[in-house]
Amino acid sequence: MTHHVRRRNVPTENRCANSVSKARAPRMGRSNKTIEERLEFLKTHKYVRAFGEYWAQCAACGQNIKLDNRNEAKYFPNSLNKHLNTRKCKSKQRVLQQQETKEKLEIAQFMVQLRDWLH
Repeated sequence: MTHHVRRRNVPTENRCANSVSKARAPRMGRSNKTIEERLEFLKTHKYVRAFGEYWAQCAACGQNIKLDNRNEAKYFPNSLNKHLNTRKCKSKQRVLQQQETKEKLEIAQFMVQLRDWLH
């Protein structure tokens, strides 16, 4: 009667030689923003109506967004960016569509004027 023996603690060099090594791609250096840079970002963002250390109000829809507060960090806009960039903010999407429609209309009017001027 033979017993199946599991090899749990195989040395690393043997394990890598038998399998394909998955080398991680080097990460792009993420610059950590200072609190002043984060404050300036929130002050100048066109979709921020008001904000505090741990919240921001979306100017498009009026919703209060809880900001990221891991490690008691202040003014981290990650959740605000997610709200604005993942189509959760329906009002922003409507505003962008209206702006796009307005731009297309202005271009069409310009083309008509240009055509009339050339003829």
